[in-house]
Amino acid sequence: MELFDLVKKGSSVLVIGKPRSEKTLFASQFLADGMRMKENSIYVITNNFPEYAVDNILRQMEGGIDTPLKIIDCYTLHAGISKLDESAVTRVSGPYALNEISIALTNVLRSVKPPVRVVFDTISPLVLHNKLSQIEEFMEVNMGKLKAQKSTTLIMVEKGMHDEKELSVLESLTDTTIEFGTGTLLIKHPAGEQEVKYKLEGNKILLES
Repeated sequence: MELFDLVKKGSSVLVIGKPRSEKTLFASQFLADGMRMKENSIYVITNNFPEYAVDNILRQMEGGIDTPLKIIDCYTLHAGISKLDESAVTRVSGPYALNEISIALTNVLRSVKPPVRVVFDTISPLVLHNKLSQIEEFMEVNMGKLKAQKSTTLIMVEKGMHDEKELSVLESLTDTTIEFGTGTLLIKHPAGEQEVKYKLEGNKILLES
């Protein structure tokens, strides 16, 4: 089994892991994998400079990025001059601005053809800055948009930052949950649960046979 056989095309996946851990590598690897297959990609960034996110993706690819990568930057609107091509970046006020993020996502989706890969890295700042009912509405609306575009979506969430109610809401609005443990992935889906072992090899996550 290959790593992204765990992610069904056209589905939404909640990915739980520690901050700056393998889950961030998983997101970069997921987008790089799609871009190698000439799929359009959208990266919604809430907790880091977009330049770092692009650097992480470049480490996964040989020869650089030649497939469109669109970035919605919820982090650094007033952080100075970006090194990135501004045509690829849509900047919003911050993780508290759910309406701005929704509008930006709608506009970016209109500019790309399906299939699309989308990563929210991470949704945790959105949950921390907004009421849970607002997050639920935001997720319901945007998951509908993404499914209509045949998007495969990863929703990254920081382990240990949310209570049981918050996680339950996020899980109810996504199709599958993947939780990173020490050398194991716990996959939860409607049919049940399974545990898969993984290892790190260089800057890649590989499933163990």
